[in-house]
Amino acid sequence: MARQQFDLIVFDWDGTLMDSTAHIKCSIQVACRDLSLPVPADEAASYVIGLGLRDEGYLLALATGKGRVGLNRALDQLRLTSLFDGTRCADETFPKPHPAMLHELTRELGQDVSRTVMIGDTTHDLQMAKNAGAAAVGVTYGAHPAKSLQALEPLFVAENVTSLGDWLREHA
Repeated sequence: MARQQFDLIVFDWDGTLMDSTAHIKCSIQVACRDLSLPVPADEAASYVIGLGLRDEGYLLALATGKGRVGLNRALDQLRLTSLFDGTRCADETFPKPHPAMLHELTRELGQDVSRTVMIGDTTHDLQMAKNAGAAAVGVTYGAHPAKSLQALEPLFVAENVTSLGDWLREHA
């Protein structure tokens, strides 16, 4: 599959990934149970999340309003630390919607901000992307309603994790 628009995909954590991780893990387990297959433990089910994008050569990062200690604890507990090439937290730089998190991540990872997409559940996430010169994708299963997200003209607004994944596979 040829690379289309982006080299770096940055996710918000709370409301964007945190809630969806538990949902995806449970979905994998329920699907296995429904198909009479061995049901993977939480760790094994969580491990596969994100592998499709990494196998395609994308860099993945987090830009969160969470503090460093809280993010590290959550990533360690979910065994997701190794999935991300870079992370930025609110206690390390300027808070959203200031563009610093995205500028710092692109600089650290040697990427062009114009080939970066920020995915988030709040207008703060989308405004940060706009302020940084990055693309934005909203998700409506988090904190802010679709109408507020759409007002910032993101490339796409996903109603659920499945539609986000489908959009990323087709457009990222």
